[in-house]
Amino acid sequence: MEVTEHVELGSWLIPRVSAARAATPAGIVGAGFEAYLRILHPVSVSRDAPSRLSHTDAEGAPDESCWPWAEIARRNGRSMHPLVQWRQLSNEEDQGALSFPDGWSVERPPDYFLGAAFLSRLVAHIHRSSRSAEDVVAAVWNGFGALNHRESLSADSAGWNELGVDVRCLSADDGVVHLVSRQVAEAVTSGPFFELPGREYLLFCSSLAELSDPRWVYSAGIGWGPGFPGVFPQLFWPATHEWVIGGDVDLDFTIVGGSSQLIHSIRSDARFESYIVEARDDLSRWGDVVSGQADSEEGSMHL
Repeated sequence: MEVTEHVELGSWLIPRVSAARAATPAGIVGAGFEAYLRILHPVSVSRDAPSRLSHTDAEGAPDESCWPWAEIARRNGRSMHPLVQWRQLSNEEDQGALSFPDGWSVERPPDYFLGAAFLSRLVAHIHRSSRSAEDVVAAVWNGFGALNHRESLSADSAGWNELGVDVRCLSADDGVVHLVSRQVAEAVTSGPFFELPGREYLLFCSSLAELSDPRWVYSAGIGWGPGFPGVFPQLFWPATHEWVIGGDVDLDFTIVGGSSQLIHSIRSDARFESYIVEARDDLSRWGDVVSGQADSEEGSMHL
């Protein structure tokens, strides 16, 4: 993935986003698609290991996992539906609603961060369900602190061998690899930028082949290193403009706009917690008028 100065690659998307209301599927990935899918970002959960009963007992490692939002809804007596909001499921993020009697504690879902592994799964559906162009454009918000403070992000080059990443694509000095490439650091300072309402982005050229391998993040120069997560693009689209995968730095879900065939293919994948939504659906916190009320009716929850 390489920075490009050709910000006109996103010009087709500007009127389609600008014409839509904010916090709607169309306002996130653009109007005019046949169908839209909302994918909820999974939440990280952990549980402390039981204490050792005696000095001979081995200390257990903490349990860690990822849960769908539906599990939080079940535990807090809420209902799942296409417009569900995390604030409602977690009682406005009250810690009591995120720590459970069986010892599990829940972190809030990550904003803007679907992740490279999930993206590779989406790419597999794109390959099966469309004739999409191989060339892909990715948009990264230019306001990430990591991109603006390159000198503070570095890693020992020895740790890269296990990742199978060629660090020559990054700047390496005296055995130290800078996680933000020089090209990205210069672009985030001087532009040019692709502009959508309220956001400025750097554009990168990539491909479906590259994005199908989750290791691409380590050679992209956007802050990723061994054991260290960097930033992640907010938007992806192909040269043919037939789909968009998108989110925002303040959103804990991802929207996919595309053909009905593509959307139903992804929707059928149980690895995603997803809902089909309409272009004008209100996905703001005020759009969830269901989850805020406890629902004790048997069978009211559904995926």
